[in-house]
Amino acid sequence: MPSTELTTAGALDRAVEDGHSESGLPVVFAGHVRSGALRISRLAGNRSDSLHGLSLPPNAGLGGKAMIVGRPVFVRDYTSARSISHEYDTAVASEGLRAMVAIPVRANGTVRAVLYGGTRAACSFGDDVVNRLVSVGDRLGRELQTLPMSSPSASVGLERAPTLLRENCLASAEKILTSLSEETDDALRGEGTRICESLLSVLRGLDSPEQAPQLSSRELAVLELAASGHSDLSIAGTLHIDIASVRAAMCGLRRTFGVHSRHAAVSAARSSGVLA
Repeated sequence: MPSTELTTAGALDRAVEDGHSESGLPVVFAGHVRSGALRISRLAGNRSDSLHGLSLPPNAGLGGKAMIVGRPVFVRDYTSARSISHEYDTAVASEGLRAMVAIPVRANGTVRAVLYGGTRAACSFGDDVVNRLVSVGDRLGRELQTLPMSSPSASVGLERAPTLLRENCLASAEKILTSLSEETDDALRGEGTRICESLLSVLRGLDSPEQAPQLSSRELAVLELAASGHSDLSIAGTLHIDIASVRAAMCGLRRTFGVHSRHAAVSAARSSGVLA
């Protein structure tokens, strides 16, 4: 392992240990950003290895969002948060985490790491806790600033990273979607198509996000409930309308966002800013 990596690992270790003791949070962990992707590698207070080694591209999960917005991002209850994507729910649930905060760590004008804190109960973080983690993150940033990037490819700015990811992933998703049309298993074809359509919607939004479409109050209410996992029947009961009206609204939403499933419509709505 190169000496740079050993030094960076040591800096992350110190930050995690300091964050754990200074914030008082039961779980603190961190990862290094390379080639535009965040890889979690250092943890304190964890009960499992479910988070270790996770790789997050920009805007994916809580840490990926912190990389993009460049400021602390937190959720009171990770499992029900609608402001982030949920590709990593299984790993987070395995560790039992609920409330979480992610602190982007800048060095030489680039996000070089992300420092996390978490609890195993839903709660709101106080300013004091967040400020202590930010202080630890600032120290980590100053330390990383003295170290060179671990590889030439790591100098790719985060502004370019979503485009690079899109170029690689878009072609793969479209290829998979085409091959699924020949799949004879209805369940597999349906699930695979749903996933690929959702991914394509997000990837296309990364390239050239369009202005958020204007929705009616009913369409927005249906969309928000669909994003929370409600079925058409449940949405109808909640909004006190008939199920035909719900289905008509969902059809209109799919047409508005140019997609072919409710899941893709939800993803497109988040990408365009209609949903947080």
